Amino acid sequence: MYRATGSAVHRTSYRSKATTYLYKAYDRDTGQFLKWGITSNLKTRYPQKDKLILQVKPQGTRRQMAALERRVVSRFGRPLNREPWSRYNRAG
Repeated sequence: MYRATGSAVHRTSYRSKATTYLYKAYDRDTGQFLKWGITSNLKTRYPQKDKLILQVKPQGTRRQMAALERRVVSRFGRPLNREPWSRYNRAG
């Protein structure tokens, strides 16, 4: 398999050194807490039409924040956390 040398690592890769943020997303109109998430770019994560307010929690590497996101979603998942391990989506 051909592998380019010196190619950049995508910012969503666990190998990325880009700062990644854990955030809580709230509905701008109601203030309802809707989901946990991670992103490397807070300004472009959601379009304005989504009417979300992002509250930044910790920051770190992509790998660290993905692991932390999984832990909080499994314990405190919200309506828009659709991951299969989300507490919100588990029956019972």
